[in-house]
Amino acid sequence: MSNLTEQKSDLINEDLFATSTANDPELLYIRSYDQDDEWFSVFHSHPFVEIFYVVDGKGEFVTEEKTIIVEKNDIIIINSDLQHTERLIEGENFTYVVLGISNF
Repeated sequence: MSNLTEQKSDLINEDLFATSTANDPELLYIRSYDQDDEWFSVFHSHPFVEIFYVVDGKGEFVTEEKTIIVEKNDIIIINSDLQHTERLIEGENFTYVVLGISNF
């Protein structure tokens, strides 16, 4: 193998097998919720970002400053340390998937 080919091969291998650093995003969890009339949430915050995908129905995301109505196929990003809660809208199903991600 020529020297140039070896150099290209080394670069490709380094890119493919690069190790992560402490600052890389880290997936903490993926959870799915199907809320019903019995469900209740309170204001809370996290030291990481949450990304919500609404799978079905309609609900509300509430912060100290605003209320956002979300529905099927909407995506909401909640920044770290932001006080928030999720709420049902009476008579609506509310199904979503949430990802918790640090260093995002």
